[in-house]
Amino acid sequence: MRFLLIIVVVCCFVFSCGGENTYEPGTAVVGSPKEKNLKPSKKPPNADYDFSIQDRTTVIDNYLLALEQSFVALGSDQYRYKYSQPIAAELIQGQVRSYFISLLEHVENKSKIAFLMPAKPTKDSYCTLYIEALDMTALYDCSDNTMIETENGYAIDAQALSVDKPEKIHDASLPDIKVHISDYDAITLLGTTELSIEETELNELHIKTNNPFQALPELFLLEETSLSATTFIQLKEILDQQAMKGDINKTLVFDTAIGGSIDDQINMYTGLLIRESGLNTRIAMSGSVESGGTDLFSAGLRRELVLDSEPMDIAQAKKIGVHAWSDTDPKTGKEISANNIPYSNKLHRAQATYFKKVLGDKGIPFYLYTLEAATPDGMHYMNRQEIDKYHLVTDYIRAF
Repeated sequence: MRFLLIIVVVCCFVFSCGGENTYEPGTAVVGSPKEKNLKPSKKPPNADYDFSIQDRTTVIDNYLLALEQSFVALGSDQYRYKYSQPIAAELIQGQVRSYFISLLEHVENKSKIAFLMPAKPTKDSYCTLYIEALDMTALYDCSDNTMIETENGYAIDAQALSVDKPEKIHDASLPDIKVHISDYDAITLLGTTELSIEETELNELHIKTNNPFQALPELFLLEETSLSATTFIQLKEILDQQAMKGDINKTLVFDTAIGGSIDDQINMYTGLLIRESGLNTRIAMSGSVESGGTDLFSAGLRRELVLDSEPMDIAQAKKIGVHAWSDTDPKTGKEISANNIPYSNKLHRAQATYFKKVLGDKGIPFYLYTLEAATPDGMHYMNRQEIDKYHLVTDYIRAF
């Protein structure tokens, strides 16, 4: 039996202090705000949220512990989680179920596997596995009777059902896979953006975003990646390593399409790390930012936007996207737009504090503008006039 899965990225906004927020891509809004939402009050939110080192350490340590304790074993080969995010997958029969996609790395030879797994296994759930070393895709039985629930996660022991290239298997069949997830929320919200470094001839350090899913088969392909704990962990590690090399000019280059953050609390700590470390930020010709990506871009000491050598409409090019966030009502389970949450709420105060820290006097006005620019299920792409109004870009660079 052949299964076709159509992938649609789902960006989630998660605050440990306010529940889970989800974002599903809606109709893009280019050039001008889609609608003017009613503000909960006339007084802006106070910029008095405490971004403490202790809180940051606690949140990051929780992710690190989950990474240490979670794995996928393919026979005797063990793989560790590197990147992950929730997605929606539509089966060809028309039934839509929630999945998450992960990229894992072999503990010894560093080869990769990509894993598409149901968020909540049912009696007819399947997992799809891509094995880089064999360039082969396999379908596994991940029904609920293969799963054992743990306190915060689950374990699955699954058998292979079919493969797309059976000639590449030396034995009679693929080995079983064992999946152990110690903390479901942490592992599924790792983020999917890879960072790499490049030293220029001018003794500058460029920290570039990469899409580690870009070269995978279509089933596992992500057109844009998300930001979360792995972004902070990678950036902190790079900065700690570079600190021994002395004071050099460092720039975080958005070289790929960034679709947003799936943990806004971590994302704001990443932005504050960017500012505290004196990093510049740059949106390259090949890059773009939306939502939480725009938040990170705003943290740069200098904020550069690379333009084509020919005149271009920045809004039409979809370089910088903004929208309102939403939060899940714990009583009803329904999504509530930020515009319907009082400004006294700590989620608003956290955002206001963050933008005041990175954009100064323009920070809170810019934050309020993002809330009105588009609804949580939409995206507004900023034009040159809007960008300049809030001093979001400090330098425009023409590509040659």
